[in-house]
Amino acid sequence: MKIWFAESGTVGEKIYAVADGTVIETAFEKIYGNNIIVDLGDDILIKYGHLQEIKVSEGDEIRQGQVIGTLGQTGMEWQQILICHLQ
Repeated sequence: MKIWFAESGTVGEKIYAVADGTVIETAFEKIYGNNIIVDLGDDILIKYGHLQEIKVSEGDEIRQGQVIGTLGQTGMEWQQILICHLQ
């Protein structure tokens, strides 16, 4: 099962982790721009895309509510938006 959601806002706005987890990838991709993939456990991953700035590194253990990046307009996006993909 996959779940997608998007939230618009202001460039530079803080992005907070939705749950505890382990950062397994930070990268730039053509479509998602600057993005973070977090392993939440139980075979659940979340991808945060279109970030202006990434404030975590691969291997970091993060906590719910921790600032992990800032909202941006990177990749193939025409507006300031955060895309999250749960898988």
